[in-house]
Amino acid sequence: MKPSILIVMLDFLVCSLLLFVVGDGGPVPRRSHATGVHEAFSASALEAQQQEWDREYERQMLRARLERETTTRQQLEARLAATTVTLAERESQLRVLTEEQARLHQLQQQTEQTRRAVEEQLARVEAERARLAGEGEAMKAELARVEAEHTRLLQEKTELARRAAQLGETVASQQATITLLSEEIRAAQARMESQLGEVLRGQAVMSDSLAQLETSARQLPAQWQATLADFGEEQRRMQDDIAALLAAAREMQAALAPDERARLLGAIEELQRGQQQLSEKLRGVYAAGGDAALSDALGALQAGQVALTEQTARLAEHLEAAQPQRAGPHRAVRAARLEWRTELRARHRRDGTEVRFRAQTFPPTVQLGERIGMVLPAQTLGVNWRGTGPEYEITEMVHTLRRHGEIIWQGRLAGVTCVFPDEPRLVFVPLPALVSDVQPLRLAEAETVSDQLYVFKSTAAGLSFVAETAVDLADERYRVLKQPLRGMAAWFENPAYRGQLGDALLTADGQFVGILVARDRAFILTPQTILDCPLPVSSAR
Repeated sequence: MKPSILIVMLDFLVCSLLLFVVGDGGPVPRRSHATGVHEAFSASALEAQQQEWDREYERQMLRARLERETTTRQQLEARLAATTVTLAERESQLRVLTEEQARLHQLQQQTEQTRRAVEEQLARVEAERARLAGEGEAMKAELARVEAEHTRLLQEKTELARRAAQLGETVASQQATITLLSEEIRAAQARMESQLGEVLRGQAVMSDSLAQLETSARQLPAQWQATLADFGEEQRRMQDDIAALLAAAREMQAALAPDERARLLGAIEELQRGQQQLSEKLRGVYAAGGDAALSDALGALQAGQVALTEQTARLAEHLEAAQPQRAGPHRAVRAARLEWRTELRARHRRDGTEVRFRAQTFPPTVQLGERIGMVLPAQTLGVNWRGTGPEYEITEMVHTLRRHGEIIWQGRLAGVTCVFPDEPRLVFVPLPALVSDVQPLRLAEAETVSDQLYVFKSTAAGLSFVAETAVDLADERYRVLKQPLRGMAAWFENPAYRGQLGDALLTADGQFVGILVARDRAFILTPQTILDCPLPVSSAR
């Protein structure tokens, strides 16, 4: 126990004892010395002593309180220091906890992202598993099919082995047949080359005969000279066509099927015979004496020329029939092409001499809106022919349309032709209403026309070549054909690659571009060109 508390307790016991002895009856009268009481125990002394004890008690109480407060303050200071230290530790821990919480939050976000990534990966894995399962099922089905196919192939192999054994027995005979056919093909090619040589030799003989005819014609009357000049001009044109057809036949014959080669060879042989017969009739003209005999000889000569024209047309038809398999617009041209013939006969009003005009061309039909027709050179209709002059009377006029050798219309033009205002050398002839089995070509738009175009000959079906062209800078209504050969070299040019009046100019996809008005110049047809060409109300009949 603390000393201060013990002192206080002792003071309390002493005071209690004194109060018990003396009592509390008020102030005790001071006794004299006679009574015999010691002054130290007198009432005043005791009162002073009491006061002194009270003051001492109070001092003890104050000291005790001070000590308690000091102790308390020290304890509080110690607790404050401890609390400060604890607070610092707590703050440090709080910072650590905050950092840990931030780290945990970041870790939680990363964990969430990882979880989502894992879920997506799991979804992909599941989809891949499902796909692989499906592929596995498909592979199982494919394996089953392959096994079945393998079984079938084994069976077929067995069957093929059996058939191979059977076929092996016929290989020798087939090889012999192939060898025989090869020999036949070589013989057919040699025969065609021989026949082509015969026709070319006939061409040379015909050229000599025509030159001799020109020399002999100078001694005849003027009307016979003109007739023979017309014949010679027409025959030279035919000779060029025949030479071009023979060149095309030589190029194509190796690629032809046996039946096509046989038909082509037959047409060449027929042409060779017709040319030989015409040469004999030409010699008959030299031997003719007198106007009557000369007239008969010329009639036979013209008939032979007509027959030769028919034979040339059949050869061209065979060549054209083999063209649609080739690249380019050959199929479209064959479906749109017709054969136009003009035959005129006139009698001289004074001496009764007859003259004849005959023209043949193979124009493709063209469509623009509701208009379907052919663009022809005006001279093909006999324009400016001498028989149309005032000294002659037209006795016969026949126009014929043929398709693949068959007549589809024949009659006379009753004012239905139209001369192009911008190019009077060309005329537009509407297609007769009865002609329906034709697929006309469309006009090409200017922006779609390239410089490389196809030229289709108008004098013989089946002849065409590719030419480089360019718009005429002097007149945009025309296109110019670039000539690969110039000067004397042009004399040796293949007639099949030589343009002339009336040849059609087409694009590679079969659209109509224009008509040649000269060897190297073509008039471009446009929708407005045909629309500006006025047509009478009457039609062909």
